[in-house]
Amino acid sequence: MRVKNYRFLGYFGVILVSILFWLSFFTIFYSYKDFEQVQIFITSHTYYSNIENQLLENVNENTLKNIVVTHVSYDDDNYDSALVTVGMLDSDILILPESVLNHHTIEYEFIELSDSYLDIYGIDLSNFELLTISDTVYAIKVYDSETKTSYLNEYVSFSYEDTNDYYILINASSINAGDYGIVEQNTTTNVFKVLKELLDPK
Repeated sequence: MRVKNYRFLGYFGVILVSILFWLSFFTIFYSYKDFEQVQIFITSHTYYSNIENQLLENVNENTLKNIVVTHVSYDDDNYDSALVTVGMLDSDILILPESVLNHHTIEYEFIELSDSYLDIYGIDLSNFELLTISDTVYAIKVYDSETKTSYLNEYVSFSYEDTNDYYILINASSINAGDYGIVEQNTTTNVFKVLKELLDPK
């Protein structure tokens, strides 16, 4: 009986190792690479569940194969940890309340939004209120709590009871910000194409 048990355990071990191998294989070769997807961290009351597919379809860029959205309400107990672990470490685009930005060194953590290259992607900031530091633009206001005006109605909903203004920014460590971020191995500029669609949906 012991021999049979050992054989059974041996067979089970071989099967288990095979399963783990193939799982690893598919994870490595069939998961999206960082430069094939844009990740968005959204702070708001809610967002529309089809945002990923709609953005992907409207941007219509061959090199962009996936969009990942992380949505966390500002009053969520896990908001701070989500912002640090997902927002700042992994996300390309962030939508953040002004009260959160007040605790960040914006000019080091987010990229400058200059007309000199935003024009290339058809992004016109003339109709937006901007957050500037030393005359340099780093953030675009997408929700005004006083007038209850939102520029992201197509994709994101803010609460009328919220007293925060909200801004959209691009992470300086985004791998999808071309030569405009701080990462040396930037490979695409897809972050600007997604930003264009968010601000001016088709």
